Amino acid sequence: VNPSVDRADLVNLGVLTLGTVSVCIANSRSAHRDISELLKMSEALTRDLGKREAEIREKAEELVKRKTFESQFSPQVVRAVLEDKTWASRRTNREIVVIVMDIQDSTSKATRLEHDHYDQVVEEVYDIFTSACLKWNITVDKFTGDGAMAFAGAPVSHRDDFHRALMACQETHALLEARRPQIESKWRDCFQVRIALVEGAARVGFIGQG
Repeated sequence: VNPSVDRADLVNLGVLTLGTVSVCIANSRSAHRDISELLKMSEALTRDLGKREAEIREKAEELVKRKTFESQFSPQVVRAVLEDKTWASRRTNREIVVIVMDIQDSTSKATRLEHDHYDQVVEEVYDIFTSACLKWNITVDKFTGDGAMAFAGAPVSHRDDFHRALMACQETHALLEARRPQIESKWRDCFQVRIALVEGAARVGFIGQG
């Protein structure tokens, strides 16, 4: 014990002198208040971190959804879907024009060609078909291994949907013709693609949770 420190000062400091031993006694009320404030700060910080984590997750999911939409839909369709949050969960009856495209004799080619060449041809056909559809604001619905399906009229409809679908088909055919020498060098045969248009009523919307 420091002899220069007065006993009263020690008491004021929360220190008791027992014989030659000094014992520090924390002010219980002050300590309890400090701990309560720390707990409140910790809880507030936890809530804030949870909120920020949820916001980040939501933004990430929205970005993934946008990237997925942009790979299949035209910019007009992407805007329509993202601005109307309920569209993806609705299914509506619409008049649409369906485009069906497939590569002729692709099944037998898949067993005879080198895998790289087969994949490159199919991917090029998909790219050409998709770019033509998106140019004319047509929704690419699905790829089926050796073919694809798209439709005009949903979620954005136009008075000239049939004309748009027809133009997309013609552009697909023209672009494939321009690439025929390169494609047939990998296909090792005459390359043919069949495209059909079907117009009528259909139930349109997202099916499933994907």
